[in-house]
Amino acid sequence: MAEVAKRLNLGYQTIVRIENGDPGVSISSYMSTLWLFDLSNQFTQSIHPDQDESGKSLEYSRLPKRVGRKRVTGENHDF
Repeated sequence: MAEVAKRLNLGYQTIVRIENGDPGVSISSYMSTLWLFDLSNQFTQSIHPDQDESGKSLEYSRLPKRVGRKRVTGENHDF
């Protein structure tokens, strides 16, 4: 861990916090660590919107159920 900290120019405690999943660590520290272990490409693929099946289903459920023209009543005629 000391070597990883040195290569990333981070403190030893920051690496420990990354391993523990501390949300207080900056995203750049997480991404630097992923880059060092050649995992950044997998991360970016996993957060791609096409991979989010629950998000897609939620978006689909918000679509209008019926799409069509509005009916014109007698009051709306111009002539």
